[in-house]
Amino acid sequence: MKPPVNDIDRQAAEWAVETDDENFSAERQAALDEWLKADTRHFGAYINARAALARIERLAAKISKPRGGKQVSSIDAIRPIKRRLILTGSLAATFAAIVFAGAAWQLSLYDANYETSVGQTRIAALPDGSAMTLNTATRADVHYNAIERDIVLEHGEALFDVAKNKLRPFVIRINDVKVRAVGTSFSVEAYGDQTPRITVREGVVQITVPGAASIPVRAGSRATVLPRGRLVLETLTARQVEQDLAWRSGHIFFRHETLAAAVRRLRRYSDMHIVIDNPAVATQTVTGMFLATDPATFAHAVAASLNLNTEENKSEIRLTRK
Repeated sequence: MKPPVNDIDRQAAEWAVETDDENFSAERQAALDEWLKADTRHFGAYINARAALARIERLAAKISKPRGGKQVSSIDAIRPIKRRLILTGSLAATFAAIVFAGAAWQLSLYDANYETSVGQTRIAALPDGSAMTLNTATRADVHYNAIERDIVLEHGEALFDVAKNKLRPFVIRINDVKVRAVGTSFSVEAYGDQTPRITVREGVVQITVPGAASIPVRAGSRATVLPRGRLVLETLTARQVEQDLAWRSGHIFFRHETLAAAVRRLRRYSDMHIVIDNPAVATQTVTGMFLATDPATFAHAVAASLNLNTEENKSEIRLTRK
């Protein structure tokens, strides 16, 4: 009685994987020769299995790509697929694995740079279903590989709405600070010499700084990374989180912020600068929401509130005491 075709495919798949091993012995080669002679169908099944394996290896080689000192080897990339081939022994499963590997490769080799100019915001749809919203004067470099979704925030501010994938964490890097998420929503702010601030809108993120253990930060919290890797955590209401994200609609919200700090933030959005000469005026506080790209309206509102004078030219607005 002849063995069923699916048994032959299974045996052929096992032989194809085994012969791919560099430790394949002469004794096993003799056994393979005997198996190939035993049935005319064996040779065709074996050739098909070897061809399928070769296709998988070509895809795995494409997955191999260095990034940030890490490299995913083709051996590591192909190992799960080989294991499936051995366990199932099915060429149909093998070709399904090839399709899966091809889709993974398409996703894993994603590299792109995103940038906004002064006063501009931008929403970027990423290939894994995540979304990245960039604030004014922001640059982010996106690098997806087979084991990680990696984004370097060069400067600026961005909101990340992360598609869940436990096998491929979503990592934001700001200099030597690393923010790791699986599926959540959070913003990262790091302009110039400013210490990074991470605000979590949904879920939880892990923040890692050099020389310290990873710290979880949950929804409704903001973490400010101070020099020497210290983290300061504060709790925000859901309303406060949304106010801090008002920049998505072109606005900026100040919450009991000194006038000097508010002016520094406004400078990110416009070439028209507000100048404060008097230190006593600079320490006054302001609360409210303003159009981010309209510093003139902000200056006049502050002047009326604090009883100040405004002097305006093409490049600046000066606030002075009356």
